[in-house]
Amino acid sequence: AAIIASLVIVRLLIATSIGHGMIARTVGNLQISGQSVEITGLSGDPLSEFRIERVSISDKDGIWLTADNLQIDWRGLSLLRRNLNIQSLNIQNITARREPILENGNDGERKRSSNMPFHKITIDQLEAESVMLGKDVLPGGASFSFVSSLRYGEPSGNFVLELVPTEGPQDKVSANIQWTPDSGLGGDLFVRGTSDGWLSRVMRFSNGENFEIRGNADGIAQNWTATTELLINE
Repeated sequence: AAIIASLVIVRLLIATSIGHGMIARTVGNLQISGQSVEITGLSGDPLSEFRIERVSISDKDGIWLTADNLQIDWRGLSLLRRNLNIQSLNIQNITARREPILENGNDGERKRSSNMPFHKITIDQLEAESVMLGKDVLPGGASFSFVSSLRYGEPSGNFVLELVPTEGPQDKVSANIQWTPDSGLGGDLFVRGTSDGWLSRVMRFSNGENFEIRGNADGIAQNWTATTELLINE
């Protein structure tokens, strides 16, 4: 009875300002590959529905990425079963100013990171209204939004992505990939890049080409085929 009472108290404490402060300090003390995370403006129930005003990720040279106004609806207790279950994760703005400086971890850290931490991953909706990549991340920078979902669990899964610019040329990335024991691997990919868009810079097209990439895959895990078509128009 004492153990149950203690668990109930801890569960209730997490949703209070005291619990929010403890979580923020715990996260702030963690470092992985030289990266540290700071969260500010935590409110709500961190094991259910909650909001974070800002997440900042920094390395030895300072902050290189920020995410603002995160709204999360998830089932935190599913982590006890090594399952990640997120109903929705909405982010108003993500800004990557530069590439991070990564530091080599020790052997124990590398061994832990090589193991899949979850048996099952369910993300029904992951949405970012604005993603800004600085010129130090991608020449010329980029601005886009995306909506994605992911279901992963041996031996099946599904990944969906829709990505479009928030300003400038109308590049686009669309993907829908699934795999199951019965039907195997399947899905479609579509990429459209314009002559002065950021996707052309990623693909290193420098002669003012518009391009499209269309691909699909089909078959079982041990025997599958994939086709890709690249169309380039000057």
